[in-house]
Order: sequence, then structure tokens, then C-alpha cells
Amino acid sequence: MRKRLLLVTLLIVFILSFAACKKKESSKGFNPPMKGITWGMTQRDALAVIGDAKYETVELDDGMHVAVILAEPITKFGSDAQIYLLFSKELCKITDHGGRLQAVVMRYPNITEEQLLTNMTDEMGDITRDSSPMKEVKNYIWDSKAVLKDLPKKDYKAIKDFMTNNESTKLLVDPDSGVAFSTPPEQQPINAIALKKITTADGDSLSVVYYGDWAYLLKVIKEEQ
Repeated sequence: MRKRLLLVTLLIVFILSFAACKKKESSKGFNPPMKGITWGMTQRDALAVIGDAKYETVELDDGMHVAVILAEPITKFGSDAQIYLLFSKELCKITDHGGRLQAVVMRYPNITEEQLLTNMTDEMGDITRDSSPMKEVKNYIWDSKAVLKDLPKKDYKAIKDFMTNNESTKLLVDPDSGVAFSTPPEQQPINAIALKKITTADGDSLSVVYYGDWAYLLKVIKEEQ
């Protein structure tokens, strides 16, 4: 799902404030890069999976997103990365569970853009597309092979009905076209992974973002709507 113009902006502010196999994905798109963590799960449930691992919780400025920052890095795509779990409260009827997992950000401080892109291409194949939603941002994007048509018919219908009838969906905008979504096409990828480079006066910041997109929304529809 492409509610990313707002999310991209939030990620930029958030990230900058803290200084051989092919694509692995399920029939419902890319999974988060951590065992036991699933799209749309509550923050409460995610923390139960994390267990005794050390973490920090940060409320983002919009008041609707919360980041859980894990203290221990993981090694992925050939380099150590710090993990940020991003939870959204936007479509939740209740929020005392801490929101639902919308994206996972892996921040890479010790690798070049060229090497990280090479490593990701070696593991996942060629990028699907690239984009620059802002002049300071460069995205290399791998869309999931799985598309909405691959979902069970009842799940695709649930998404279509929600996108057609729910007032809050008027805020969902395709970042590539700037056009608000209505009924998603059957061939829409379920989700995506992006290598993101953000350029500032202090230099470049590299991160890899796993987006929950439609997999996240489907979980929210089933449990919150």
C-alpha cells in the first residue's frame, strides 16, 4: 500500500534525528526481516517476541507513530544494521496496544551506497524501479512478486471494500503519481523493500525500509475495523 508520502517524510525526520538466493517472500509479499515479527501485529505483541532484548521507544512528532529501536544490530545484506520497528496508530480503534507494525527500518552506518545496492541485488535480483519523491531522497525499490490478485478472494474484497467505503482512505496517496487511491488494481504489489539514500549537508544516510503496505492494511482491517 502506498501511504508513503507521509511515511517517507516521517522516516526522513526520524532517521536523521538518530545519527545467494533470490527474493524471499511469502504468498502475501515480503515478510519483516525478523523471525516472529509480522505485519500489523501490535507493539505489545512485538515486544513479547523481542523478549529480554534491550530497546528504546520513541514517539514520533505526529503523535500517530511510535518507533521501537533495538539496541543490538543485526547483520543483513552484508553489513550491520540498527533496527527500527515503526508502529502506526492511524487506523486503530484503540491505541493502548501501542499501534500496529507498518514498516521496519534498518539503518546502515558502515557501508557505501554502491556496496549495499550490490549486496541487495545479489540477494534479491534487480530492482523493480527507482524514485526520488524529494530531491534529498533516492529510492531503489524491489516490489513484491506477489500482487493483490494472489490473495484469497475474501481478503482482496475486504481491501476493496475498505478503500471504497472508509473515509480515512482519502488520505492514501500514491507517491509516484500523487493521485489518491480508490480501489486498488489486482496487479498492485502487496508490499515492497526500498534502499533509501537521504542526502543532507552532513552527508548521506543509508537505510533499508521494509514496508507492510497492503499486508499491514489487511491485518488492520481484520482486527481493528
